[in-house]
Amino acid sequence: MAQTKPAMVAGMVKRALGVGIEADYFLADSWFATKPIISMTLEHDLTAILRMKKTK
Repeated sequence: MAQTKPAMVAGMVKRALGVGIEADYFLADSWFATKPIISMTLEHDLTAILRMKKTK
């Protein structure tokens, strides 16, 4: 079963933090400005810096 793009991003962040890469921020474009991504950043104590879509 293929993962969704937000699930892949969450996995990449988790792996990066797990191998010792330190981060305080998660910077992304409007495609990643979703509730699951924002929740993931909060779970990992990251500050999300996201461009929001004009229609939202």
